[in-house]
Amino acid sequence: MKIKPGNSFSSRHLRGYSLIELMVAIVIGLVLVLAALKVTASFEGHKRTTTATNDALQSGNFGLYRLDGLLRSSGTGLVQTNSYGCALNYKPTGHAIISDGVVGLAAPFAAVTKLRLVPAVIYPTAAAGGSDVLLMMLGAAGYGETPAPITKILSGTQAQVTSGVGFSPSEWVLFGGSVAECMITQIDPSYLSQNNTNIVLPVNPGSVGLATLSMYSSGSVAGLGMGTTPSFMVYGVADPSDTANYGTMYSVDLLNSDLSVQKVSDDIITLRAVYGVDPASTGTLTWTTAKAAVVIGGTTYDYSPAGLLAGNATANTALRSIKAIRVAIVVRAPLSEQAAFSSANPSFSLFSVLQTPSVAVNWTVPAGQTNYRYRALESTIPLRNASVTTTP
Repeated sequence: MKIKPGNSFSSRHLRGYSLIELMVAIVIGLVLVLAALKVTASFEGHKRTTTATNDALQSGNFGLYRLDGLLRSSGTGLVQTNSYGCALNYKPTGHAIISDGVVGLAAPFAAVTKLRLVPAVIYPTAAAGGSDVLLMMLGAAGYGETPAPITKILSGTQAQVTSGVGFSPSEWVLFGGSVAECMITQIDPSYLSQNNTNIVLPVNPGSVGLATLSMYSSGSVAGLGMGTTPSFMVYGVADPSDTANYGTMYSVDLLNSDLSVQKVSDDIITLRAVYGVDPASTGTLTWTTAKAAVVIGGTTYDYSPAGLLAGNATANTALRSIKAIRVAIVVRAPLSEQAAFSSANPSFSLFSVLQTPSVAVNWTVPAGQTNYRYRALESTIPLRNASVTTTP
């Protein structure tokens, strides 16, 4: 087919695209590329924010999980020797002997200076924006939770007991019988488990200062292990003033370590806790902070650390009334953003669900830290061994 020179088909289709048409196409393409990049950047930013927040929540949930397991079993196997609230004498693994419960711990646990045989105690923070410290003690229930009476102290490393049921080599045991002092030590590894009566129970001479063993000649001894290791733990979070460690939860194993501070989890900014108490056993909890002079039903109770660790009948009554502890944790995402909050002074209301104004905490994000995202986690943890029947 021959194309005539004046045919419109040839003039329109054989000359190609004009410069203007190419420039328009390029501009449209650039706009589409920029839009795609913006969408991708927004998606990536959202993904990083979500991932960082989820990481922080995972850290907080892990911290709550650890506290939940310890608090629920606090007091297990510790109250059967009539030594509830006694000052502890023991030797932690790899550490010097602790006498009369006097202990010195590094930050953030400097407030824990006196150890008594108790299930759980809250040490309230004294720092602005700081964290509480939780002390928790738990062993394992013995055979019927019945301690073996001590019939005679044979030597500095041997005690004769009425029964050897439940005792095993290297097991942690509690010598008690007095609310003034008690002793935690270990059975010698050479001991052969026996079910007979009037058993000689050898004590590991390297586990505690045994010169005071004679004070227990009229007391009793109870096993704390039953195949597991008892846990005497303190948990806390570094205060804002500790800039190098702020945002980290720490713990100290008071029994099975050299009392060194160990990291538990990152991204945890603060830890707060309150008591759920029921002194009259009405089945209804009253929530209170760890303070003195708490009036419930016309009776005044002391829930401060000093009051709960006084080692007397009043302290034991208050300890027995603690049925639950509610823990609040604030976590911070590790990702710094340009603007995570619209408010200049963002804050979180902790324990508001309890509808008890006296325990509510308005935790404010520290100055200069508003470019991070925060989340608050709370959990009410019942103390399964709260009903203590022994008295001084």
